[in-house]
Amino acid sequence: EAATPDLPLPFDARCVLTTRPDIGLRSCFGPALHWVWRPRRNEGDLSYILIRPAEGRVVIRQGGGRIALRAREAAALALDQAAEFVLAQPGRIDVIELDAALLPLLAGEAAGLMRVIPRSNPGLQALAHYGALLLRGLLPLNSAELQALARAHVHDLVGAALSDREPAVAAVPA
Repeated sequence: EAATPDLPLPFDARCVLTTRPDIGLRSCFGPALHWVWRPRRNEGDLSYILIRPAEGRVVIRQGGGRIALRAREAAALALDQAAEFVLAQPGRIDVIELDAALLPLLAGEAAGLMRVIPRSNPGLQALAHYGALLLRGLLPLNSAELQALARAHVHDLVGAALSDREPAVAAVPA
């Protein structure tokens, strides 16, 4: 299903697949090579996303920081400031709009924002499979209770991916 008409398609994608009803999952096909996500000024609450290129690579710049994601890696971002995306070999980008109320660990230094979540992360792998089932309509969301449950499950899996970090390797002096 296409994104709502009052919002531009994320990444100037040719088409966007989302769940019906919408619970914040999006697959963006044919994204632009360069795109800037601008903060929504009409929102009082801070917005967050998890982004995962299914193919290719994406470099993200935000607030003086820079990360590079390879296919099937992910990162969480706060959208309180613009985020610039430069894509190489784009095909599809998956995006999840996150609700801070469902994912309290987004606040503070330990949130893991603008950090690469490796494709080997078990929480990220489970999230990718669960999201695919939801986007393909294989798990029906035909009641408010099931929608809330699916949204909570997505956030629980994002939380698992963010909290299951592989320790950073210390730099070795030359």
